[in-house]
Amino acid sequence: MGLQDINHLLKKILSQPQWQKQKRNYEVKKAWQETVNHRIAQHTKVLTVRNDVLLVATTSAPWAQQLTLQRQSLLTNINRFLETPIKDIRFTILLWHNFTGTDTTVESEETQNHPSLVNPTEKPTPDPRGPFQQWLETIRKRRAENTICPVCSCYCPPGELQRWGMCAFCFRQQTQKRPPRRKHTGEENPPGVRQCTTENFEI
Repeated sequence: MGLQDINHLLKKILSQPQWQKQKRNYEVKKAWQETVNHRIAQHTKVLTVRNDVLLVATTSAPWAQQLTLQRQSLLTNINRFLETPIKDIRFTILLWHNFTGTDTTVESEETQNHPSLVNPTEKPTPDPRGPFQQWLETIRKRRAENTICPVCSCYCPPGELQRWGMCAFCFRQQTQKRPPRRKHTGEENPPGVRQCTTENFEI
């Protein structure tokens, strides 16, 4: 079998629906990992993509609520990495038991103080009507606390703006685009001193 025959066979296999689904899930999972910070990654697991809706498992209901409030911002940032964008993100705690081998109880001091962290919701109330009212109150508080990134105009935790002046995603993007610093050899002009050439003057 020649190289062309192998390439043709691979294209035929990858064009099958089951392979397309696996490829789609892999691309979305990779985009999620590129988008979220370490704290969120510890408390979430990407499950699957169904009808262009991403399903993510969380460790607890407070985390599901918190990420639901950041859903639009996460959706915008994830779609930057995808050729075919997803339409929505859903969070669930029902399937987290599939990942019980993941230890999320031990966290470093740096992780606990990460600027992307929003404090979890208040303690649950025994009143049967309480959880719904508490959920509504949590949404109101989160909307009031959320700030808008001046770069991408998406909602983000206030701690990110205080540390970087922008959301964590935009900060990461600008850091990756920043050129490396050149080492001063002594033959070049000192830092801050511009070389005088005819290009600096208008004739």
